[in-house]
Amino acid sequence: EGAEGTIVGAYESTVYSLSYTPTTGDDFQENHKWVVKEEIDPVDDKDVETLNQGAEVIINSDREEGMLGAKGEIDTSEDTIVYMVDFKETTGEEVKNYQWLKESELSAP
Repeated sequence: EGAEGTIVGAYESTVYSLSYTPTTGDDFQENHKWVVKEEIDPVDDKDVETLNQGAEVIINSDREEGMLGAKGEIDTSEDTIVYMVDFKETTGEEVKNYQWLKESELSAP
């Protein structure tokens, strides 16, 4: 929060917050923000455009340790534009291609 960055990508998608148990055995992650529809598969293999709250999914993203292959549940969904951002953390560490932020989480410098 408060770091300056540069938008390096913008994508129209359905974005989800979800709760899941990491495959590493780490603590249950509640209301993790954000995972896009391209990064999850419904457990029941339904071909659904937007999954509803409570739907069970398998996460196909390895952005964080323990996410890839984890089983989770949809908390919220929203059709929106998500952003990939390069930024420097307030600690000075550079982060490239951070995924995902919504417009409401960004502000002009």
